[in-house]
Amino acid sequence: MQIKTVLIAAMAACATAQDISKIPACAIDCIIKTNPLSGCNSVLETLDFPCLCLTGEEYNNAIATCIVGACTNLNDVLAMVQWKTDACALYGVVWP
Repeated sequence: MQIKTVLIAAMAACATAQDISKIPACAIDCIIKTNPLSGCNSVLETLDFPCLCLTGEEYNNAIATCIVGACTNLNDVLAMVQWKTDACALYGVVWP
C-alpha cells in the first residue's frame, strides 16, 4: 500500500520532455489507458507535460494503481516515479 501512496503523490503526471524511452515498458500501457482521465490533450508522443503534471486525484489514483499492478519489479515502479518527478520539475512542479 505504501508504494501506491508514493505513486499517487509522485505521479500527478506521467509525461515530460524527458526521453520517453526511459519509461519502464510495463508503465507504457498505463499511461495510454489512463490518459483520458487526465483531462489533458495528449498522446504518448506529444504529451501535454504541464497539464499532466497538475492532474487531479482520479487520474493519479488510476495511473498509480495501474503501474503497481503492471510493474511487478519494484525498480521499475521506482524508475517511473523518478522519471515523473524529474519531468515535472522541468515545469516547476516539485514533488516531495
